[in-house]
Amino acid sequence: VPFDGPDVRLLKEEFQEDEVGLILANAPVVLGVGMGFGGVENLAKIQEMARSIGASIAITRDVAHEGWLPQQVQVGISGRTIAPTVYLAVGIRGAFNHTVGLQRAGVIISINQNRRAVMFRSSDFGIVGTWEEFLPPLIEELRPILLELSSVAK
Repeated sequence: VPFDGPDVRLLKEEFQEDEVGLILANAPVVLGVGMGFGGVENLAKIQEMARSIGASIAITRDVAHEGWLPQQVQVGISGRTIAPTVYLAVGIRGAFNHTVGLQRAGVIISINQNRRAVMFRSSDFGIVGTWEEFLPPLIEELRPILLELSSVAK
């Protein structure tokens, strides 16, 4: 069929697995975010914190459905299975469809405002409170260890 220019419409766009997903699959330190991290307006803060410790970012299905981050970094039944040495869960409710992707994780540390969040059951350490209050000092305290883990994997 001849192509004549401007009358072309994009009907469907497909992406092959990219580098982001491959990096997440092998990351020793992962910062996971759920709907409780507040929304797209907080992405830059979360991404900067992840960079500061050499962590990859993972998301829940709900965050993927909102389109805040690419589906390639979704963890769980409809996403990836990961096995980081340390998983920092921020604002993640902890539904089975997410935690099933974390069964091989080493240490899981969760921060959630909801003291009844199911994610705490899968966690080695849990903090009830806002991520804004507790994540920065936690990262500051753990930074040397997390950076060492991240650099060993490279």
